[in-house]
Parts: sequence; structure tokens; C-alpha cells
Amino acid sequence: MAVRLLYNTLQLLGMILVMLMTCSEPIYAQEHSNDDDNGKELLYSITEWNEQQLDDIIIVDANSDGSTWELFESATDKPNMRYRYNKYNAADDYLYLHPIALQSGISYEAVFYVHAGSTEYEEEFSLGIVHGRNISEHITLLSSQQTTSKDSRCYKVQFTVATNALYRLYIHCTSPANHYMLYLDSLSVVSSAEGFVPNAIEDLTLVSNERTPHVVTIQCTAPTHSANAQPLEQLDEILIYRNDALIGTIEHPLSGEVISYNDTLDTIDHYTYKVLARNHAGAGYEATKSIVAGIAPFPFRYNFSDGMGFFNITDNNADGVTWHYHDERFGGCMRYTSSALNNADDWLFAPPVYLDGSMRYQVEYSCCVGLSSYPESMSVMLGFTPNPQDMSLTVSKLHNFSFIKDTVIVAPFEVHIPGIYYIGFRAYSQADSYAILLRSIEIDEYDPNSVSSPVTHNIVRGGTGCIEIITQEATNVRIYNLLGEEVNTFIAHSSTRYETASGIYIVHAGKTIQKIVVL
Repeated sequence: MAVRLLYNTLQLLGMILVMLMTCSEPIYAQEHSNDDDNGKELLYSITEWNEQQLDDIIIVDANSDGSTWELFESATDKPNMRYRYNKYNAADDYLYLHPIALQSGISYEAVFYVHAGSTEYEEEFSLGIVHGRNISEHITLLSSQQTTSKDSRCYKVQFTVATNALYRLYIHCTSPANHYMLYLDSLSVVSSAEGFVPNAIEDLTLVSNERTPHVVTIQCTAPTHSANAQPLEQLDEILIYRNDALIGTIEHPLSGEVISYNDTLDTIDHYTYKVLARNHAGAGYEATKSIVAGIAPFPFRYNFSDGMGFFNITDNNADGVTWHYHDERFGGCMRYTSSALNNADDWLFAPPVYLDGSMRYQVEYSCCVGLSSYPESMSVMLGFTPNPQDMSLTVSKLHNFSFIKDTVIVAPFEVHIPGIYYIGFRAYSQADSYAILLRSIEIDEYDPNSVSSPVTHNIVRGGTGCIEIITQEATNVRIYNLLGEEVNTFIAHSSTRYETASGIYIVHAGKTIQKIVVL
């Protein structure tokens, strides 16, 4: 009898203990354990929802539309809290969780698991804390998140508090009207080392010089305060990441110190840099910026059917009419369309390449005009920077060319100073001409076999609807009819095709004079 009485008493005490742990008083811990891997202590955890937990949870329907957070119990899945959508109103609904005792000088980490009801609708929410029962004083920890995942996704946030007090974590749903569901699956809070977590890095800038485009200088200022505005006495390190890979560590920087770090790149691309400060209490928020930097590999080959790539455009005459990417039925190209009023002075710069000066080089490019009846002018130049005034070497020049079919031009050149060079394509056609189309470009070692055999004299011949002029170098061409009237004048280069009506013409190409029949 005494044994049964003792057993019943122990059962009653156990029930009272359970009631105390789930009552409306502040929850200091549902579990209390240490993580051996990182020394973090679990302070608060909800992994399965039930009616008893709702006793001290506060739900605020801030837009007063009757649609708000609710306990959802599914026959197949474990219970969770969900926001149920409204057809007409955007969500403005807060779910304030149980009070937790937090202390200043300690770093905390909150871990939320959230999922959407449908991949068709993007649900929006933010996370934060409030001080005690005064739910009007919001402190946002994680702002403006979006999810369409039906799988539970993890969101982590580190934070500290200014004073020892009771705090509530909250999730604020802001999904647009007529969306679907947002579910809060579970939540935990852990504490880590004592101290104040650094604030975000300040004044992050990325600098890449035109003469050294493969070197990016990362400049920033070490934080002077913690995430909760407390002054920082020391920092352990500043970490620098490129595309999520750690590339540099600044040891023991001073609070407020201006940091400069150089990163050398292998190839041109889009790069994202992240910088954060860390001390024994944890890591601060990341500062992030992106840049296009680097040099192109040699030999450099690019076909504009793949898009514009890392080419740059300069409208040097500032008339708003310049090179642009043109997607047509034959594939993409770079196109200069003529201005009706202004002569062209428009540049297309290829990505920089390193030329060591130990060999002879060549530029090979494919181009044509938009209409053969409008001769165009374009030159290819070389310089140390992608600026028109710095283009000092003329590699190739097509003056008043009129070939309408894609034509490959190969132009050899040499450099005497090793370094990084830019190739610039300058359109300088007369006003009210038509268009230049540039298909591809290649910068490579000089290959004598890729250049047409030298022409010892100018060749002029007639064809169906055209006159063809083949020259060794740029040559003045004048075309006359049988009455001695000048029909056209232009400069031929390499192989030039001039389309004209059928008839008999006198063609002067340099010192060559020839009568031509056009069928």
C-alpha cells in the first residue's frame, strides 16, 4: 500500500512539472544541453506544435482581415503554424513566440525552418525580436525574405541584445494578396560565446585599374561597434571571400581601421566579393559587392552569336547613336547604325589581353556593311586603355568599304612593349550612311597562311551586278561611265566588292585603269 501511494505521488509530481514547463510563464528552455561540436547551448526549441503551446503565443492580425496565423494539424504531416492567405488583402500578420530570457554580452543564433504551400506563389516574411510584452518595439533580425519552396528551408540569424530582459521572437508574414500559405515548421535559439558580435564592414569598395584590370583592390573599414551598437574593443580577423571562396584573412585589425587587399585574377568574369569581421563572439553581417574584372585568355576568340560578352562601347561623339548588340536571323552581331546628322565616332572595345612582345600578332575579324549602296568606314586600333585618346596604333583600316557579304579581314601587327592591350573598333562612317555589322574577332599569333597571297598589282574585274577590286593595300578607286562622269570614289582594301547597275565602266584603281563590263 505504501509503495502504491509513493508511486501515485511521483506520478502527480511529474504531471505538475510538465504543466509548469508548458504554462504561460517565460520559457527559459524546453531542452537544456550543450553541443559538443561548437559549444553552443540550446535555450529554446519548438519542433512539434500543439494546442498547449498556443497559451502564451501572441497572434496579431494587423490588417484586421480575419486571415492570420493558426495551428494547422494535418493527417499526414506533423503539426505546424501557418499563415492562411486572404484573397483581397496583402498579409500583415505577426506571430510572437514565447518569452525567452536573454542577456547582453552573449551572442545568440536563431534557426527557423519555413516552407511555402505552393511553388506557384512566392511567400514573403521577415524575422525579428521584441522586448518583453511590448510588441510595438520591433527589432528586425532578417528582413524581406521570399520562398516558394515546398520543402522546409533553414534560415539562420545571429544577434545580441542590449539589456538583460525577456524577449519574444516573431515572424511577420507580408505575402501579397491572393497568395497561398506560409508555414513555420520549427524554431530554436542557441547561445554561444560571451561578447559582442561585430557590426557589418563599412565603406566596401572594389577598384580595378584599366592598366591592371586583372588586379582588384578591395577596400573597406573595420567596424567600430557591435551589432547592438556597443563599442568594440578588439577584432580577431577580417575575412575576404571571392565567389564564396576564402581568399584572404586580415589578422587582428584595429576597430575603424581602413583595410586594403589586392586580389589577382586569372580571367575576365563577373566576381562577387564578401567581407566580414569576426571576434570571439561570432561573425558580423557580410558586406557584398560585385565587379567585372580580369583579362581575356590569349589567344582570344569570340563570336557575337554568343552575345555581347565583356565588350564595352564608347559613344565618343555623344550623339546617342552607337554600337549595339543586334540579334538577327543569321545570328547575333555587333552593329553600328548610322546617325542621320552626325559623322560616326563610335568605339567597340574588346576585353584586354596580355601581349608579351615576343612574337608577331594578328587581328582577324569578320564584318560587312548593311547596304552595299552606302559605303562605311571602320578602323581597328590598339592601346593601353579602352579610351579613344589612348588608341595609338592603327592595325587595320577599311575606308568606304561596301562588301555586303561577311568578309574576314586579317591584319598583322607588332608590339614593342610587353603589357596589357585593348583592341578598339572605331566606326567613322559619314553621316546618313547605313550600318556596319561585326560578326567575330580573334587575336592570335601571326599566321602567314591566314593572310591572302600578296597582290603584286591591282586586279579589277567585272561580274554580275558588281565590280570587284583586289589590292595589296588601301587604294583610291574612281569609277566613271562612258560619258566621263564620275560614278563613285572610295578606298578599296584587300578584296572590295562594289555593286552597281549593268553597263560599261572605266575603273581607276591606283595606277591601274581598266574598262569593265557589268552584266
